[in-house]
Amino acid sequence: MSVQKVFIAVICVVAVLFLVAIFLGNRGILDNYYLTEKLSSKELEAKKLENTVAKKREELHLLKTDPRYIEMIARAEHNLVKPGEKVFFINCTPSNDK
Repeated sequence: MSVQKVFIAVICVVAVLFLVAIFLGNRGILDNYYLTEKLSSKELEAKKLENTVAKKREELHLLKTDPRYIEMIARAEHNLVKPGEKVFFINCTPSNDK
């Protein structure tokens, strides 16, 4: 085998190994693609959490400063009433009495 053929074979093997390293190696093209997708997902998750935190801070502010908001929560979530108020329960289920 001539020296030129061996040289070409070595160059081809090195080129193939180089391409495999670029595409499949650590921090290769595929790894970069997956990391970019993961980053986008985490950024979206962070944005949702920031929105949740902002809503909770607003609710906390209302709970600290707005008596009407506290009353609304007490009535809606805890079924509390003021002294002297009457509560009427309405049965909304249809009856079969005909």
